[in-house]
Amino acid sequence: MKELIKYLKDIKILYVEDQESIREEIELFLKNRVENLYVAKNGEEGFELYKKYLPNIIITDISMPKLNGIEMSRLIKSHNKDAIIVIVSAYNDASYLYEAINLHITNYLTKPLDLKLLLTTLATLAKNINLEKENKDIINTLSQYKEIVDERSIISKTDLNGKITYINKPFENITGYSKEELIGSSHSIIKHKDTKDEVFVDLWKTILNKKTWSGIIKNKKKNGEFYIVDTIIKPILDVNGNILEFIALRNDITELENSKEYFRNKNEKSTKSLKESIRIAKSYKSAIEESNIILKIGIDKKIIYANDAFYKISGYTDDELIGMPYFYIKKGELSDINNELNQMFKTLNNGIIWKSKITYIAKSGTEFHTNATFFPLFDKYGKINEYMSILHDITEIENLHKELEETQRDLIYRLGEVGETRSKETGNHVRRVAEYSKLL
Repeated sequence: MKELIKYLKDIKILYVEDQESIREEIELFLKNRVENLYVAKNGEEGFELYKKYLPNIIITDISMPKLNGIEMSRLIKSHNKDAIIVIVSAYNDASYLYEAINLHITNYLTKPLDLKLLLTTLATLAKNINLEKENKDIINTLSQYKEIVDERSIISKTDLNGKITYINKPFENITGYSKEELIGSSHSIIKHKDTKDEVFVDLWKTILNKKTWSGIIKNKKKNGEFYIVDTIIKPILDVNGNILEFIALRNDITELENSKEYFRNKNEKSTKSLKESIRIAKSYKSAIEESNIILKIGIDKKIIYANDAFYKISGYTDDELIGMPYFYIKKGELSDINNELNQMFKTLNNGIIWKSKITYIAKSGTEFHTNATFFPLFDKYGKINEYMSILHDITEIENLHKELEETQRDLIYRLGEVGETRSKETGNHVRRVAEYSKLL
């Protein structure tokens, strides 16, 4: 019983009763047990209080002046068909019961009221209200996660036969196909000849065994060009553990793979293959978590959450990072960081997504570079309650570009040294021009 009663603390109740002695007794009994208690002497007054305060639960007598309990309930139901109403009456007249049933009255109690029964009834209703609110909050959060992943990732769904049943806009954009061209088609429509059949054999064997598959796939666009995606495919199960469909989330890593290939050819260097960045996901939300580097910032601009991928790349632990002001981990002069953050949060607070290339400082003091997309997250009332950042690590690309610049610079100096072997004055001239250019 105590577990139930605690739910009443967050509940607003409207109590309508014309008999003063009963009204005062119930008012005294409920007053300190609920968040707010509103009391009316008749149905007309009760309806006005309902419109003003929108209580969670209405308790009403039937026989009252001006408007009886049934008439008042009918008006309330016309405003909110889901209103929770408990009818209290000393009458056994079946017509009242029939009318209450037709109005979908939540509960029916008889006079004289058993206070213990009343408390149990209200506490049970309060628990259901609380659970429904939690459920709506969860749905609201998950819908925002879905919007975020639809914005950032390339998504498709297929049935058990591999036929495409859903694609999002980024999928259309990268493939060049329209939704109408792809829905109902097999995924083989985008299969590239360079991707071996063994990859797909392993893929289907894994997901049909209700496991998650992840890997890198080269696909073909409608115009014949290729693109490369880091992919995770997860079976979606029903409550009995049967496979309903498959969902695939992808990140475009074509630029990274092309950069790696370029430097392999130009510098004859071997590079390590891209590590798998997406782990087994248990739900749609966890698939987002596992396929991206994620950081959350509170409205006070302090870090409130980071996923394992962020801890790994930054070197921080949960205890060290959570609660830290966000600007502490950004590279740059404090004034520049503040200006950038002011502009970013101003944009986010207007409900606009912010995209930028951001360099962070790891715990070790080293730098890591990211492509960042910031999203404002809203509560069910449309108010921003936190900010979410999805990051993609581009450190390797940045380092490769830097290495190319250094290689070109070294080549110029070596050409200068060639000249220096014949004329020291000519060789030093190259270095002087470089210094003058830097100073200018």
